[in-house]
Amino acid sequence: MTYPTFSCILLAAILMLQACGNPFVRESKYPELSADTRAQAKRMDVIEQAINEGNYSEAQTALDQAIAEGYNHPRVAYFRGRLLSQDNTPAGHERSILWFRKAIERSPGWPEPRIHLAQAYIRTSRLAAATTAFSNIDTMFPKHPAGSYGKAYVAFLSDDNNEADQFIREALQRQADYAPALQLGARIAAMLGDTNRQETLLQRYLLYQPTEASAWISLAQIARGRNHLIEAERLFLRAYNLHPDQTIAAQLADLARQQNDTDAAAHWDTLSGQKPQAEALIPPQNKN
Repeated sequence: MTYPTFSCILLAAILMLQACGNPFVRESKYPELSADTRAQAKRMDVIEQAINEGNYSEAQTALDQAIAEGYNHPRVAYFRGRLLSQDNTPAGHERSILWFRKAIERSPGWPEPRIHLAQAYIRTSRLAAATTAFSNIDTMFPKHPAGSYGKAYVAFLSDDNNEADQFIREALQRQADYAPALQLGARIAAMLGDTNRQETLLQRYLLYQPTEASAWISLAQIARGRNHLIEAERLFLRAYNLHPDQTIAAQLADLARQQNDTDAAAHWDTLSGQKPQAEALIPPQNKN
């Protein structure tokens, strides 16, 4: 009997695969994105980066152009809501609610518009609506930290700091680097008198939000409360460099007086808008 050679068997297998399709190659159930879709997504990424970096005018210009070109992506509505909320006015927050709702309608399974909608409810003093919105987030996205964070925020605004602390710990268990929960957790810890936890959460928060001046101010106040004056001065300076403000300058002037640094105190008094308080710099033991 004559047996077929290996090359003949291989050739037959190739011909069979060509005729029937390769059973070992699984086709994707998702269609390949078109070049236009990829281009739109890239433009949306650029707009989001501008918003995240605080370049709101640049983001608004790019978004207006995208809308003029007929973009109808869910992120268009979401970005409009975010930009309106940056006005930090009641009217801006009210208008942002409309656009966050539109983003949710266009993409119900996307959590970010729901989170911002709940925050907009808080900014417009609709705690009941915010509670419902955060509960919906918790139900739809049980592993997302925003649900527990939102419940903590509502409890915090209701002066129930112990319940707020429980929810914020739950949020940080879900995601240890969730910056909003770290920031709120520090505020809750301060209300509960837990300075060590407040300091820890602020330090963790600043790893992800290093340009947040208010967090540096809080750390400086903790250091000053411990009478660590040099450390407090360093932290207040960091805050001032990020956000030059008269109230921070006044804190630095007071610290300089505590350390009997006449020149520094006069300098910071001037920047704080106050008349230099030279007499206060004289150490008590030298007054007589």
